[in-house]
Amino acid sequence: MGGLGPGHKSERARLARLVNIKKARAARKREPLRWRSGLESRIIEQLVWQWWVESSGEWLVASVRKNQGQTRKSGRPWAKLRVARFLEVSHTWVNKLVKRIERDPDRMRRRMAAWAPASFEKLERAREETRRQRKFGWIRGPIRMRRVRWTLGGKAQRAVVWTYAEKRRREEALRLRSGQARGGQQGPPSVCYADLPAWARGAV
Repeated sequence: MGGLGPGHKSERARLARLVNIKKARAARKREPLRWRSGLESRIIEQLVWQWWVESSGEWLVASVRKNQGQTRKSGRPWAKLRVARFLEVSHTWVNKLVKRIERDPDRMRRRMAAWAPASFEKLERAREETRRQRKFGWIRGPIRMRRVRWTLGGKAQRAVVWTYAEKRRREEALRLRSGQARGGQQGPPSVCYADLPAWARGAV
């Protein structure tokens, strides 16, 4: 299947891959369910856009101040991994959104102009909508376990392990149960909006 060209794939291999994809789609009874509601997906995209605009603007201001010998007063912009954890998505999805924005920022700017700025409060309401749709079976459930393989002493091993998201979910549930048993906090800790950056508060 090797050959010259991008990815060292021959034309014959590319056509065979397309045929296999078509067979797999034909064998499906229905299209795969979405991971989250359309409202949550749109707000996540808006928040990534707002973060990108603010971080790119702060980077330009920092470079100007550095050239002028001035110190920077504002905090550093959030990294992609921190943004992904805040939005409860994978960092690869944030990378894809950033690449889409950088490819054509004017198009994204026109698209985002149609909606009011997103905020963490709107994201929480969108997550409620996702949870409501998941109850009806319209949304795909979270991946709780994965199959892993490794080699130890020349012998292949296999196991089924919890995902990191499932571990965090179980730790959070255990913490909430212990807090309720002690008569303490009854729900998740509230977010202090004063500590959130401007892009997460919708102040753009």
